[in-house]
Amino acid sequence: MKPEDLKDLREMQSELLAVESSFWQPRCVSRTFWSCEEPFVFTMQAWIDLDAIQSPFLLGELPPPEEAIWHFQEAFAAFGHWQTTPDACDPEELILLGRKMIAAISEGFSMRVKLSPPEGRQSAAGENGLGDWLPIMACLKSQLMFSLAEIEALPVGKAFALLAAHRCNEGWSVSSETYAMRDIPEEEG
Repeated sequence: MKPEDLKDLREMQSELLAVESSFWQPRCVSRTFWSCEEPFVFTMQAWIDLDAIQSPFLLGELPPPEEAIWHFQEAFAAFGHWQTTPDACDPEELILLGRKMIAAISEGFSMRVKLSPPEGRQSAAGENGLGDWLPIMACLKSQLMFSLAEIEALPVGKAFALLAAHRCNEGWSVSSETYAMRDIPEEEG
């Protein structure tokens, strides 16, 4: 190991300790629960609606030109932008709005963390044919006592964060990158 590698390792260890012992919530959690008004809020109902039409926005893609008008109309409706129509937008504006919707979706999904159950307990997750959003809704309803209306209005990122915190309170452990680890700046290079 070279001296500069050892120095980098010590710096990384220092950053890890600072993040783990920080007084502040991890930034991604604070952003997820921040009260700022966003133009597109990716709620559980928006996820359901976009999933129902198999929207390319959920895959981080703009729709193909031949289906663009219909997909944009449906996506604007899913996000509650009933007054926005593709016909009222020029192509550049439509692409910009499409990218904003994709960014909102990506931000919501970024709050997903992989969790492992406590020792001796099996996880029911996996390929069970239920899809992704239904088990999340069931857990929010049965374990966190949300009403169906509250679940539908809940932003996806908040749903993932609340489930992760609830499961960790029940003894589950994070088996992927934690929210706190996301606060460590990535090396540019």
